[in-house]
Amino acid sequence: MRIYGQGPFMSRERIAGVVLAAGSSSRMGRNKLLVDLSGRSVVRRAVETANAAGLSPVLVVIGHERDRIETELRGLSFTSVINSDYASGMNGSLRTGIAAVPDECAGAMVLLADMPLVSADMLRALCDTFRRGSAPWSFRPMTACSRRPCSTTARSSPSCTT
Repeated sequence: MRIYGQGPFMSRERIAGVVLAAGSSSRMGRNKLLVDLSGRSVVRRAVETANAAGLSPVLVVIGHERDRIETELRGLSFTSVINSDYASGMNGSLRTGIAAVPDECAGAMVLLADMPLVSADMLRALCDTFRRGSAPWSFRPMTACSRRPCSTTARSSPSCTT
């Protein structure tokens, strides 16, 4: 799916948001994503920011306390993606989230749900750089160890398997 911009040949490719929110916050001792920050939880801020940046769809990878996370996100536009093996680490959540990105998306932006200072403006700037093709470092859609063969850059990663 393409969303067309103002010029006749200017297209704005759809970029999915993959919000990683499955972890157990073991070092903190309680779920840090549910901590209130100025009236909103950390996870709610992340999903609101992804939506405000125009990422679509917004996929939220959940695992630990997934019912509480979904309840906290009630009323927002998002799709839950369940990582039942969340205890094995972030790599599994990343793979689960990327695998859920629709084929018609030009790419995906991965967001850690516990980074409340990331703004929609920051995300839009990154998306614009990706769309112009001038990003110094990025993966093109689905090449990062998911449904298609790994790119050369991703293949050098020890956690990347085909």
